[in-house]
Amino acid sequence: MALEDAARHRTDAGISNLIKFYGESLLSSRGVIRQRVASDYAELLKAELIIAEDNHGPAFCQLRSAYNGGIDPQNWKRMDDLLDAETLAMLTTP
Repeated sequence: MALEDAARHRTDAGISNLIKFYGESLLSSRGVIRQRVASDYAELLKAELIIAEDNHGPAFCQLRSAYNGGIDPQNWKRMDDLLDAETLAMLTTP
């Protein structure tokens, strides 16, 4: 629904809230990010990379920041399993 709102109504409030939720889940000290949440985050990131010409949309920037900011290794592994090699290379290259 957030993607639909962004496309049809030109509002990014839903996307912004989703990205915030995903970031908090990824950096949470309560344990490993749930598989469904990680999968949805990866799908949002992939969609963003298709749409964004510069490959630096908010989901991408947040995940890159989390990776460089000490993301829990188990959470990184979960995301790593969901992303392709090209995307991972972009995330880990300064």
